[in-house]
Amino acid sequence: MSSSHLSVASVREAFEQGLRLHQAADLAGAEAAYRMVLAQDDQHADAWHLLGVLASQCAQPAPALALIQHAIALQPAQADYYVNLANAQQALGLSEEASHSLLKALSLNPQLAMAHNNLGLLRQGQRQFAAAEHHLRMATELGFTAAWSNLGSLLALHGRLTEALTCYESALRYAPDSLEARYNLANAQVQAGQPQEAIASYEEVLARAPSHADSWNNMGIQLGKLGRIRDACVALRTAMSLAPQNAAYHSNLIFFLDYDFAIDAAAQQRERHRWWQQHIEPLRLPTPTFENSRDPVRKLRVGYVSADFWRHSAAFTFAPMLQHYNRSEFSVFCYANQQRADDLTAELQRSVDGWRDIAELDDAAAASLIRSDQIDILVDLSAHSAGHRLGVFARRPAPVQISAWGHANGTGLPEIDYLLSDAVTLPPALAPLYAETLTYLPCTLTYSPGLDLPAVSPLPALTSPLTFGCFNRLAKVDATVLAVWSQLLTAIPDARLLFKSPELSDSAAQDALLASAAAAGITEERILMQGKTSQLEHLAAYGQVDICLDPFPHGGGISTFEALWMGVPVLTLLGDTQVGRLSAGIVSAVGLTDWVAVSKADYIDRGVHLASNLPTLAAVRSQLRTVVATSVAGNPQRYADEVYKIYRQLWQKWTRI
Repeated sequence: MSSSHLSVASVREAFEQGLRLHQAADLAGAEAAYRMVLAQDDQHADAWHLLGVLASQCAQPAPALALIQHAIALQPAQADYYVNLANAQQALGLSEEASHSLLKALSLNPQLAMAHNNLGLLRQGQRQFAAAEHHLRMATELGFTAAWSNLGSLLALHGRLTEALTCYESALRYAPDSLEARYNLANAQVQAGQPQEAIASYEEVLARAPSHADSWNNMGIQLGKLGRIRDACVALRTAMSLAPQNAAYHSNLIFFLDYDFAIDAAAQQRERHRWWQQHIEPLRLPTPTFENSRDPVRKLRVGYVSADFWRHSAAFTFAPMLQHYNRSEFSVFCYANQQRADDLTAELQRSVDGWRDIAELDDAAAASLIRSDQIDILVDLSAHSAGHRLGVFARRPAPVQISAWGHANGTGLPEIDYLLSDAVTLPPALAPLYAETLTYLPCTLTYSPGLDLPAVSPLPALTSPLTFGCFNRLAKVDATVLAVWSQLLTAIPDARLLFKSPELSDSAAQDALLASAAAAGITEERILMQGKTSQLEHLAAYGQVDICLDPFPHGGGISTFEALWMGVPVLTLLGDTQVGRLSAGIVSAVGLTDWVAVSKADYIDRGVHLASNLPTLAAVRSQLRTVVATSVAGNPQRYADEVYKIYRQLWQKWTRI
C-alpha cells in the first residue's frame, strides 16, 4: 500500500502500517507512515530509529546516524538501536565508534546474536582474529544462521579448511537456498584442493543465478587446472560477457589460452593486446617524466612486483635475483601483492633492501609509492597469472620496465619495455608478435631446490626393466601424448611408465588415468602410479626413473629442472608456443640438445635410441647433477649475475635516449 492510500486513526495504527510497508519493501510508504507517527508523537523512539534504518537502506549513512542517535537519546536502553547505529557508523568509516556501539548493544543484551555477528565481522576487518572468531561462534550458538557462513570465511582465510567446510555445510543445512553459503563452500573446496567438488558447487550456484560472474570465473579456473581447457575458456568468456570491465577475468582467460592446443603464439599475443586495449588504453594515462639521474654507472634501484613472495613454484625461479645481487651496485625493493606469508617470505624480506606491501593499494597509489622510492628498473614477476598488478606497470612508475620468470610469455603492454627469455623458448622469429622487446638470458629459468638433495641413484635399468617417468600434472597428459608414449613403449617391450602427481593420491584419478592409458594401448601392468609426498620424497622418487618424458605441447618447467638435478635426462618435444618450448630451453641450456625432438616421430625415435644405450645413459646420469650445477641455468649466483648485467645494459640504453 503506497503512502497516498494511508488511513490511520492513531499513532499505534500508523506505526504498525509503517512496519508492514517496511517489511514489504515499500520504503517510501514506510517513511511516510513513520513521519506521520512523529507528527503526532515526536517522542516515538521506534519511529526515529526505523527512519534511520530506512536512511541506511537508501545509502544515506549520515542522516541515518543522526536519526538513530535521536532515537537513542529517547530510549538509551534499546540494544538493537546500537546495532543499527554501528551499521551507519561503519558506512561512514567510523570503525572504532561502531565497535563501541556494538559493545554497548551486548552490554544491554548479551544474547543479541546479530550484535555478535556484526562485531565478529568488524573485528575481522580490524585483524583481531581471535575476537572475531569468538563473536561469530557466539552468533552461531545463538541461532544466527548467517554467522555460519561468516565464520567459515574467517576460518578459510586462516587455512583452517576442514573447519571452514563444516561451517558452510552448517550454513546450508539451516539455509539450503543460500547462494552466498553455496558460493563460499565452493571457494573453500578450492582452497581444500577439491576441484571436482568445487565445480559442482559453482554449478549449483549458477543453476539458480546464471549471471553470477564470479562463479563462472572461479569455475573456469578449476576446469583449467583439471586440464579441461576448452571448458575453462567457455566459462571464463561467459564471466567476461557478464562483467566486461573485469580485467582479472580477462587475464584468467589469457592464462589458460596459453594451454589451448588449438591457439598459436600469434593468437595468444593478440588476446594480450585486446586486454590492453580494453582495460588500459581507455584510461588515457599520461606519459610520465622521470627525475631519475641518467648516470649510466651509478647504483641502481630495482623493484620486483609479485603476489608470490612465498613458498610458491614461481618464487623458486625468481628468488635468486633477490638473494644474489651486488649490493654495491644495486638496491632491491619488493612490492608484495599478497595476503599470505611463510618462512620463504621472511627469508626474502631479510635479503632485500626494502619491502612494501601493496595488496591494499590501488594501482595509482602503488605506482605513486614506487615512483617515490625512485625505482630505476621495475620487474613484473606475474604477467597475467593470479595476483598480477599490470595496472601499476601501465602507469609507468619506473624508466625501465621488464617482465620475467612468472609465466614469462608477455603481457601485451607497450608500457613494459622488455621480456626476458631465451632463444630456444622464444626464438627471434616470434619477436614481432610481442609488445615487449625480447631480451635473452642463458635460460628463461633458473632453479635450485633449496635443500639437501637425495643422492643420485645408479641407473635403475641396469638391474630392472627400463622405467620412463612423468612427474607433471596429469592435466598435461592427454590422449595425443599417451598415443605417442604408447608407441615408445611398444618399441621397448619391457619398459614401464611411472606417473607421479598429487592428483594420483585419489583413487578416482588413478582409475581415470588407467582408462585413458588403456584407450591408447598401454596396459595396466606397465603403469606405476604415485601421489603427493613431501618435496624430499618427491625428489627421491626420481631414483626409480631412467628417462623422464616431457608432455606436449604443454611441457614442464620446474619439473624438468627437478629431473635434471636428480640425474634424470628429459626427452622433450619442441613446440610452437612458449609453454611448449620452455622445457627444450632448459634441456638445451644444460647441454642436452640430443634430448630435444622436433616432431612426434623424432620424439619416438630419439626415445628408443637413447634408451637402448644403457652405458651412455648411466654415464649421463652420473654426471648430470654436476653439469647442471656448473651451468649458468643451474647456478643461481651465476644466473643472477647475468640478469643484473642485463639490467645494467638496459639502464645504459635508457640513459642514451
